[in-house]
Amino acid sequence: MKKRWICVFLLAALQGWGLDLTNPNATTAAQELYSYLQNLTGRDSLGILSGQESMIGEANDSGISTHDEYVISKNGGKIPALYASNFGDYYSLGNQEQIVKNIKNRWATSDSSVVVMLCWHAVQPDTVNTAGYTGMSQFSSTNPYPSANIDSILTPGTELNVEWIKRIDSIGVYLLELQDAGIPVIWRPFHENNGAFFWWGQQKRFPELWKQMYDYYTDTLGLDNLIWDYSVNYYSEGDTWLDTLYPGDSLVDVLSVDVYTNSGHEFGQWLHDDLRAKGGGKPIGISENGPMPNITELKATQPYWTFFCTWFNFEDSTYNSDELYDSVYSDVKVVTQDEINYNITADTRKLVSVTASGEGEVTKSPDSTRISAGSTMTLTAAAASGYEFTGWTAEDGTISTTNPITFTVNADTSIKAIFEPQTGTNVVQNSDFSTSIDNWKINYWDAGEGSLAVDDSMLKISVTSLSGDVYNPQVIQTDLLIDSGYTYSLSFDAKSSGVDTMDVAIGQGSGDYTKLLYTSVALSDSLQSYSFEIPDTLTSEISMRLEFEVGYQEGTIWLDNVVLKKASTSAVSVFSNT
Repeated sequence: MKKRWICVFLLAALQGWGLDLTNPNATTAAQELYSYLQNLTGRDSLGILSGQESMIGEANDSGISTHDEYVISKNGGKIPALYASNFGDYYSLGNQEQIVKNIKNRWATSDSSVVVMLCWHAVQPDTVNTAGYTGMSQFSSTNPYPSANIDSILTPGTELNVEWIKRIDSIGVYLLELQDAGIPVIWRPFHENNGAFFWWGQQKRFPELWKQMYDYYTDTLGLDNLIWDYSVNYYSEGDTWLDTLYPGDSLVDVLSVDVYTNSGHEFGQWLHDDLRAKGGGKPIGISENGPMPNITELKATQPYWTFFCTWFNFEDSTYNSDELYDSVYSDVKVVTQDEINYNITADTRKLVSVTASGEGEVTKSPDSTRISAGSTMTLTAAAASGYEFTGWTAEDGTISTTNPITFTVNADTSIKAIFEPQTGTNVVQNSDFSTSIDNWKINYWDAGEGSLAVDDSMLKISVTSLSGDVYNPQVIQTDLLIDSGYTYSLSFDAKSSGVDTMDVAIGQGSGDYTKLLYTSVALSDSLQSYSFEIPDTLTSEISMRLEFEVGYQEGTIWLDNVVLKKASTSAVSVFSNT
C-alpha cells in the first residue's frame, strides 16, 4: 500500500483489475487491496499472504502482538503480512478500542503495508454480551439455536431485531474508525456457519442474516472499506452446506475456509476447488489454520489460495515446528509485511539466497529474500574478529571482491560471502588448555581406552588399553575452517611418559578422508616443540579435522599450544555483475 493515493480510474487501468467489489462505493484503499488479492491468485501468482491471529490488546506501540513476536522469532525476523483479530469472544467489548489502536499503530509503522482481517464472535441478541464465546457457541445439530429467534432477528421492530441492530451498530463504530483512518478491512462475519456450534450455524435463513448486516453496514452506516469474506468451517468432500447457505455473489467478495490439520483435517483439493467455483473466480483464502500448510505443495496443486492465517495460540511449537517455520517463510511464494507491494504484477518476484562461509555477517538492502525482477540489491560483508572478507561466489562459480556489491536481480539468485581467517589467526579452538578440554574429544572405533584431562595447563591424554590400531584411540578437533589455495602452519608442544611416537594428521573429516598432513613425531619425557608447513590443495573442502593418533603404547602424552594458522595469502579473481 505504498504511494497509494492515485486516481482510482488510473489505478484500474494500470493494474488491470478483474472482479469488482460488491460495494460500488468501495474506497480506493479497499479496491486496491481487492485488486492485490486477485494478483495473488493463480499458478504464476505473486504468492500467498502470511497471517497471524493476534486477538486483543496484546501488542506493542507498533501493533505487533505477542503472537506476532513469537512468529518473528521463528521465521528470521519477518512480520506476517496479514494482521487478524476478533471483535468479540470472551473478552469485554472495551477491548475493541484496543484492537483498533493496534491496527492503526501497525498501519502507521508499516508505511500502510499491512492487510487487516477481522472476524466477530457475536453473542446472540437474547443473551448478554458477557456470555462470550461459551454463550454463543453452546449449540449443536441436536440442540440448535431456535429458528423462531432467527425469524425475530430478521423482523424489523421486534425486541430481538432492535437489540441485534444495536449490537452490529456498536461494532460498526469501530469499523468506521478504521475507514476514517484509510484502512481497508477483510471482514468475515458469521464465520464457520456450516457448523452447528454457533447460533447462526446451519440456519436456513442464514443468507438473510448476512444480507441484513451487509445492507446495514453498507447502506446505513456507509462502511465502504469492507471486503466481505464468506468464511466456512472445514468440511468433508461432497458436503452441501456451501450451496445451501451461500449469500450470493452480489454480497460476497472473498471466500475462505478454516482448516486445522491437527484435528484430522487436510488442505483438501475439494476445498480449494469448491470455493473457487462457488465464488466464480473470486479470491479464496485459508482464514484460520493450526499447523501451517506446506506452501510448495499447496501452490503446486492449489494455486488460488491468497492467504493463510494461523489462529492465536497455534503458532507455537506444539503445532508449528521450527522446521515448518523454515520451510514456510523461506518459500518464494510466501509474502511477509515488508514485501507487500500493490504496484507489482504477477510472476515478478525472485528469490535471493545469501549465505556465508567462515565468520562474518552480510546485510542486505532491501532486507528481503524476495524482490521484484529488475530491482537491484546491495550486499555488504562485515568480517568477524580474526577473519577477513575475501569475496563473493555465485552459483555459477563466478567471484567478485567488490564490497559492498550491487547487482540486478533478474532470476532466482544464490550468493555466498567468503570470510577467511586472517594470516596468523589460530583456527584451533581452546589451544592452550588453560581451564578445560572443550572442543577436543577422544575417539574409539572398537577396542582401546583412554581419557582426557587438564594437567598443569596442558592436555593430558591417558591411554590405558590398546587395540592394536594406531587410530584407537585418537584425540581430535573437528570443524576447522581451512581455506583452499593457502599454505598453513601447524605447531604444538608435546611430551610423554611411556609413549615413544605419535602420528599427527590434518584432513577431511568425512568422505575420502584425504590428508593434507600425515606424519609421525618422536616424543620424550621433556617438552618439545614441533612445526609443519601444510599447503591446502583440496579445491572444495573447508571444514577439516586435526588428529593426534596416540594408540601405539599405553602411557601418557601431554599437549600444549596447538596452533594452526594461515601462513600465506592468495588473490581472488573478479567478475562483472549483470
